[in-house]
Amino acid sequence: MAFEDILAKLREPGEEGITPELFDELKKEYDQDLSIRDAKVTQTTTAAQAKDAEIQRLKVINFDLLQSSGSTEQQQEPEHQQQEPKPRGIASLFE
Repeated sequence: MAFEDILAKLREPGEEGITPELFDELKKEYDQDLSIRDAKVTQTTTAAQAKDAEIQRLKVINFDLLQSSGSTEQQQEPEHQQQEPKPRGIASLFE
């Protein structure tokens, strides 16, 4: 008997009333539903952990590639830098 059918019998017991076997069936169906839920949770958790491990692996590879390529800014430093003229203020406009 399905879980919903058992609940319907409990809500409206009819002429026969609520039998003790009905509670046993209810517990059995409830435990079965719990085991299905637990299996789905375990499966989802395992899949999420596998994805996290893959993401971590790819992050490491990405970091290694970035480190091996080096930064173009660090490699192309000018030999001597030209200094920009310092602003002299408004008075310099009238010279």
